[in-house]
Amino acid sequence: MSSNIKKIQNEISELFPDKLEIPRIATKKEIMNAELDNEHIEFPEPTDSFRYREYMEIRDRIFKKYDGKINPRTKKKYDEVTMVQMANDNYRKLLNKKRVDSMKEAVKHFSEFYTSKYGKDAIKRMIKDMERKRKETLKVGSLYSSRFYGKNGPQDYDIDGLDSGLDNMNAESMKLYKSLKKKSRKTRKSKKTKKVRKSKK
Repeated sequence: MSSNIKKIQNEISELFPDKLEIPRIATKKEIMNAELDNEHIEFPEPTDSFRYREYMEIRDRIFKKYDGKINPRTKKKYDEVTMVQMANDNYRKLLNKKRVDSMKEAVKHFSEFYTSKYGKDAIKRMIKDMERKRKETLKVGSLYSSRFYGKNGPQDYDIDGLDSGLDNMNAESMKLYKSLKKKSRKTRKSKKTKKVRKSKK
């Protein structure tokens, strides 16, 4: 067995120690120890794990981009082992990026972003963002949730369960939403009172 293949198999096991689901036709140990025909690497079926699905998306993109193309370093076509290694390297870089690890963290960043950027107008903008529905949302814990920390992250991207519509609001998010609505009502009442006082004068 190629040492490169064995190395990659070990990497895949390390990346997905609890999510590697080997098809019933063979056990994990049997696949890892088997002589692979034409250096073909067995992959388990996709699971509901964020990590596994996102890794497979990266791998599929690399296969689509480099399959059949010439590797300028070797002057030969990219083989499967090389492409999988590229996917592993790309995936590791993404794993190092900061991501939203909890809804509590997402709510905190969301609130701080709007307060810092819009000051007195922040409450109105946060309410509007939380009530607006979007089809595409970022999932807490996913690789792509790192986009929420971008320059205009909370404004450009929605976190599923936070600012993706009232029907889809998490308990932690609902707590913030109710608090914002309460503050908004107080602000409106305060403005009305000031107008009444001015008119009496």
